[in-house]
Amino acid sequence: MDISGVNLKMHVKKRYDENSDIAEIEIHDINTKDIYKPSPKILDIHQPKHRKLLKAVPSDIHILLPIREGNDFIVMRLGWTTLQKTNLDSNDVEGRMYSNVLPFHYNLLKNYCKKAVTTKKTIKLRLYYYRNNRIQSIVHTTILEDNGKLYIVEDYSSEKEKNKPRIKEDNDSRKLELIEYFSQTGSYYKYKNKYTWTSGIFNIINRTPEIDDQYYNIVFNLVVDEDQHKVEKLLNNLGPESPHIEEIIKIKTKTGNIKYLDSHVYVKFDENNEIISKTGFF
Repeated sequence: MDISGVNLKMHVKKRYDENSDIAEIEIHDINTKDIYKPSPKILDIHQPKHRKLLKAVPSDIHILLPIREGNDFIVMRLGWTTLQKTNLDSNDVEGRMYSNVLPFHYNLLKNYCKKAVTTKKTIKLRLYYYRNNRIQSIVHTTILEDNGKLYIVEDYSSEKEKNKPRIKEDNDSRKLELIEYFSQTGSYYKYKNKYTWTSGIFNIINRTPEIDDQYYNIVFNLVVDEDQHKVEKLLNNLGPESPHIEEIIKIKTKTGNIKYLDSHVYVKFDENNEIISKTGFF
């Protein structure tokens, strides 16, 4: 199926991990321009209750109104991370048909969304986003129906070791791919001046977690003197117009290893341009 110029068969691979009892989807080399398609507004949306609270939640929360017996939806809310990644404003998507305004995501998730609506069961997925055959991010996704609305919750910052899929012994290529991911990448989430670190970070910096890690940026603390100006750029050059920044920095671990890290920092802002949270991916 070809949607808005994107061939799903070329870009998407689906499988079911029987060991962890969860569906997994690989998305390869999708550009943000392929995600959004302008479409007419068909419904005025009243702001959801607890809108400020929803913005402060670390996960992305999308709210959809089921129509046509769960075969399509009207977008009531799109999460902040998705809006920023696609360079959209909430007014660009709210009140539009899901299948029209976000055709790629609609076709990717429509069967799971309909199942959640018709069975009232919670659906869990694991989405792997690739760029040039390397994992860029893992998104743990939960789809559920509640009180006539559909909620899609996407967690970009919870790649915990406990969520690492258990791989069958004969699936060597998949096993090696995941080992590489969890040994060479990691991320953090900073909210209310406290850090949450994924397990991959400790593989990068060659040590185990410590009780004070939530109070310090344990990666930037290891950056060599000559790259300190890059740390300043990563931390201080972000704003509503540029919520993402990337640098390659050099660290020296406590065991003396020198490592070069491809570092990405993302910031979420509220409607007053105040920082809600920061996320780093290494």
